[in-house]
Amino acid sequence: MKTYAVKYFLLALFIVSLSKEAYCEGTSQDPLMAQGKKIYEDMQCGSCHVFRKEGVSNIGPKLDEIASTMDGTMIREAIIEPNRSIASGFKADIMPKDYRDKMSNADLDALIYYLTNEKLDEN
Repeated sequence: MKTYAVKYFLLALFIVSLSKEAYCEGTSQDPLMAQGKKIYEDMQCGSCHVFRKEGVSNIGPKLDEIASTMDGTMIREAIIEPNRSIASGFKADIMPKDYRDKMSNADLDALIYYLTNEKLDEN
């Protein structure tokens, strides 16, 4: 069953990537990116992580480079099973373990999409 979830997630990201330009033509933001940003804010991820130069960096790891070090499956696992693999320099039992109950699979997909596709401002 876990394999099907991973395949579904990867297929969904692929479909979104194909339709992103067509959907966003003439708009400033795609809906999955907006949903992911809202979830990031609603779950108060910035209370422990830095992303896009905002947030607190001494509680949890910075997320700006997450897409270059982890794939979507690894990020999903880090969110729903945070003690399974601890980032270097951080302690276990810091990140809440109930995000699986607080977010739907679609919300989790959107959050991962946001974290892995959001580009830092060049300015």
